[in-house]
Amino acid sequence: MKTFFRFIFSKLFLKQLILAIVIALTLFGATVLGIRIFTRHGQAIQVPDIKGYNEAQVGRIISDNDLRFEIIDSIFTQEVLPGTVFDQIPAAGSFVKKNRKIFLIMNAKHNERVAVPSLKNVSLRQAQVLISQSGLKIGKVAYITSEYKDLVLKQMMSDSIIPPGTMVPKWSEIDLQVGRGLSSRKTDVPYLRGLYWIDAKEKILSINLNEGSIIKDETISDDSPIDSAIVWKQYPQPNVHANVGKSVDMWLTMDTAIVYAADSTLRSR
Repeated sequence: MKTFFRFIFSKLFLKQLILAIVIALTLFGATVLGIRIFTRHGQAIQVPDIKGYNEAQVGRIISDNDLRFEIIDSIFTQEVLPGTVFDQIPAAGSFVKKNRKIFLIMNAKHNERVAVPSLKNVSLRQAQVLISQSGLKIGKVAYITSEYKDLVLKQMMSDSIIPPGTMVPKWSEIDLQVGRGLSSRKTDVPYLRGLYWIDAKEKILSINLNEGSIIKDETISDDSPIDSAIVWKQYPQPNVHANVGKSVDMWLTMDTAIVYAADSTLRSR
């Protein structure tokens, strides 16, 4: 035991202890320095704000700041110009290491176009689902007197009827005219035979009746100007008392002889 204590307090032990401490401190300092060099401690770069810049401008700005970039997604929005940066990750003002990659979300140069679904004669609830699934939005919903309550009667855009299948920009608004049920008020169904379809349509709408089914005969092709087609048959018949909002079906033709024959048959009764 005495020998052990003599060794502990000997000059040789003290020299070895001091040497071990010096070596340990040296290794610790070298390790810390190496980590700082490897991680570029204290050399952070502030991320520039590149929102609203196009890809060429972004390339110059990113390069000047010793960074890199990658486009990860694109959307269409009116918040920034087409073909420019809409969002960035990390956000502007963040501090990152040199050569860090900045991820970008770009605003598409052209809006995606989608087909308008067929909405006529479906319920309002179903129309809402179809519009959403098609990447569109519901615009104005106008309720008009009709025998078909909560049924879509017309689909429109910019105050004009828009046919199903029409390609429009994504997220466009589709306006709807929806039935709200019949009125208790009555009106006389007008005589429509011999009128051009466009005139017959205006006539029934002027007395708060609705256009019902349109049946075209073989004289009307897909390319025929339907405004020039003539009504040769209708339902309900003329002079029938009908509730306001009632739909009137019309049979159309381009052959005036058919119209005259129908009139002759009616007069002979």
